[in-house]
Amino acid sequence: MELPEGMSPAAHAPQGPLQTAPQDEERQLKQELAQYICGTYGMRLPAAGAVVEAIDREVSKYEGISFGRILSMAHGESSFNPGARSRKGAIGLLQIMPGTGKVIAQALGEPWKGSKSLYDLETNIRYGVWYYNFLLERYGSEKVALAAYNWGPGELDTRLAKSRAIPVQYAQKILRAERRLKRELSDGVEEFVWGSRDQG
Repeated sequence: MELPEGMSPAAHAPQGPLQTAPQDEERQLKQELAQYICGTYGMRLPAAGAVVEAIDREVSKYEGISFGRILSMAHGESSFNPGARSRKGAIGLLQIMPGTGKVIAQALGEPWKGSKSLYDLETNIRYGVWYYNFLLERYGSEKVALAAYNWGPGELDTRLAKSRAIPVQYAQKILRAERRLKRELSDGVEEFVWGSRDQG
């Protein structure tokens, strides 16, 4: 995943939390989701809880991004492994390339602390959600944004310029992960995860 050369997008202002569930109920649903991640992916419960809180916090900053979409991307990118590193060098839960991470840090007005910072759960999720939102706004399509997240917008722009087909395998993988999550999560957690933030 990398940003086109010379592109320095501005960060978006937070929109505020969109969940309306009572605080106690929301806490219980988050705990249930964290236990699911722990049991399914082998993540320690405190780390799974931190993932749930970070995703909830970050998706609340942007309109049109569901909690469930980012959960599904974490499954597809790393199987919820914060220590994952791809052959190409993408790092962490949402598999951010160091070069992309540096540009995102600049866009968010944060100091770039090097590639090791991408192993931090909260940093990786913050950067990954921002990046996906940036791609959604750039391309105006969830499937195209997912393809760009996976291939890099530079490669995708080249394909579009040459009228070549947009790769759909990654988008299909994420949608399969979403269907799996919806099958396996309880009705209450599913509603919390997709509910009022569902993109349809």
